[in-house]
Amino acid sequence: MPERRVTMADVAREAGVSPTTASFALSGRTDMRISDASRERVLEAARRLGYRPNVTARSLRTKSTQTIGFVSDRITTTPFAGDVIRGAMEAARERDHLLFITEAGGDRAAESALVHALLDRQVDAVIYATMFTRYVTPPKELFGRRVVLLNCLAPGFDAPSVVPDELEAGRDAARALLAAGHTDGIWAIGGHQAVPATPEGIIAGNERMRGLEEVLRENGAHLDG
Repeated sequence: MPERRVTMADVAREAGVSPTTASFALSGRTDMRISDASRERVLEAARRLGYRPNVTARSLRTKSTQTIGFVSDRITTTPFAGDVIRGAMEAARERDHLLFITEAGGDRAAESALVHALLDRQVDAVIYATMFTRYVTPPKELFGRRVVLLNCLAPGFDAPSVVPDELEAGRDAARALLAAGHTDGIWAIGGHQAVPATPEGIIAGNERMRGLEEVLRENGAHLDG
């Protein structure tokens, strides 16, 4: 049989205090007069018994589950974006939050279902991420929610976006060429062309090219092709 979970009542009994005193001591609240000795007895009893708070019960009081949903198109199944996931997990863990990672594979119906599942679990917020920088229309279920867009842009959608500074990357590339003494015979090979999924061109490629051409132009140089 699984070991019985240690409750706050067990901690109170072990510390010789009332359940209310144990509750206030364990939650760190200071709006009730508890002696330092009683507080220390409660904390020591909790450590000795291995007490862990009931997150579900606490969330009813605090209105926070300390969880974040992560919804992506294809990030989790590619070898290229592991640092994106790792960064989100590390930031969540540093703040005592748990990250739920899901992937829709580009299927809008699956995406909506996943968002519903995360919201049903009362996540505090959602990270909506894409594999490459592009314009998106987030699922309607996310409108009015606490959302951060990661590697994508959604004009008219009220949420902050975190995207790479591709413009400065292009500038840095041009500066490196110029610093090495190259002022002619410069060619750019890369993906800024239009494709069916992004008829306006790939955002990352467009921004890099813009930064590259800007710095070359300022220094009297240009792309030969």
